[in-house]
Amino acid sequence: MRPILEVLHKTYRDAFHDSNWQNAMRDEYDALIKNSTWTLVPQPPDANVVRYMWLFRHKARLVANGSTQLEGVDVDETFSPLVKPKTIRTVLSLAVFRHWPIHQLDVKNAFLHEGLTETVYMHQPPGFRDSTHPDYVCLLQRSLYGLKQAPRAWFQRFSSYITHAGCPTTRRSTSGYCVFLGNNLLSWSSKRQPTLFRSSAEAECGVANAVAETCWLRNLLRELHTPLSFATLVYCDNVSVVYLSSNPVQHQRTKHIEIDIHFLRDLVAVGKVRVLHVSSRYQFADIFTKGLPSALFEEFRSNLSIRCPPAPTTGGC
Repeated sequence: MRPILEVLHKTYRDAFHDSNWQNAMRDEYDALIKNSTWTLVPQPPDANVVRYMWLFRHKARLVANGSTQLEGVDVDETFSPLVKPKTIRTVLSLAVFRHWPIHQLDVKNAFLHEGLTETVYMHQPPGFRDSTHPDYVCLLQRSLYGLKQAPRAWFQRFSSYITHAGCPTTRRSTSGYCVFLGNNLLSWSSKRQPTLFRSSAEAECGVANAVAETCWLRNLLRELHTPLSFATLVYCDNVSVVYLSSNPVQHQRTKHIEIDIHFLRDLVAVGKVRVLHVSSRYQFADIFTKGLPSALFEEFRSNLSIRCPPAPTTGGC
């Protein structure tokens, strides 16, 4: 095993003359060539040629300098989806319940596995220039670290292998919810209502947001081959909302929240959701929407499976 490189040089020239870094650079360059990351071509006139950089930190990595790319010339779409934290928590909760083994993997040279749809040119790195064509530039065939579109390209490659199955200032109410799978907290939210409501029933119909979240999680569980065969229990401390969720009669006073009410009623009617009343004394979501006495706050915090970390100084958390 090659020893970890402890000496970090301040300049590329210093690192280039270090035999350890030379070996690391050679390994990185050989990996790029083996993966057919580019082909050498004559530099087209007026072409934008992206610069490169060597990154040194216990290993060498050749990356493209994305700041030298030009939008519309060699870069277009850059958005790349990221995994939701609630998805990770859901999978880990299932692993705990079902005693699944948990594994972690790392894809070597991950960004180099996907081709590019854009035409991107890059300078040859010094010390690795082709002796027969020193003036040629690298026409990138695959994505390279540092390119603005590299994360998106890697996601498209990877996804092809997976199975798709009350504020005093504004007077607007604050809606909050927390979603559990068993005793494990998966998702939570605290959000101020966008408009001023005239009744608590209207304000509490932020419960539709919580129900929408549970629908998303039910779909996620189905994709994970763990569909729920029972209704999701939604606990609400507003009696009017509980009544409206199952009562088909539409009142004049609730016409402003008609869409949310119908959304909730439809899910109740098909048996996917049950809205039950819970006393405010036991409504854990209140911790997201209002100030609570310290004893009640600590009780709710404990029920959310949250621990107070040890304080670095006296005075608690």
